[in-house]
Amino acid sequence: MGRSISIATWRGPYHAYVDTELYKTPDLAAAFHSGFAVDEVADWSPTIKYLAYAPHPTLFTAARYFEIQGEMRVWKNLGARFVKNAEVNKWKGMSPSLGVCGDKPNEVTYQNYWWYIVKQR
Repeated sequence: MGRSISIATWRGPYHAYVDTELYKTPDLAAAFHSGFAVDEVADWSPTIKYLAYAPHPTLFTAARYFEIQGEMRVWKNLGARFVKNAEVNKWKGMSPSLGVCGDKPNEVTYQNYWWYIVKQR
């Protein structure tokens, strides 16, 4: 059929990976539960700036809506375009968990509960 799937993983920041000989431009990059707008903001900054101009779309997921809100603000400030606006992910994790911190204590969440896709400006 001419279709193939390949998965590459990299232990380290994406913006460092793109400068290696191992890097091949993907059809889609993904960051699951990155938390880039909540935790380690400075560490994520170079990667997020790269992805705002990347030649491929990038999928992000989060467990909590307040994380998504923060991430959307960052992307809008960078002028990124949304291929898919944030919404509840119908393929979210199957096991619920109870949130104990954040904006809504005791909120029921799932792995990959929210998702969206951004593309270059």
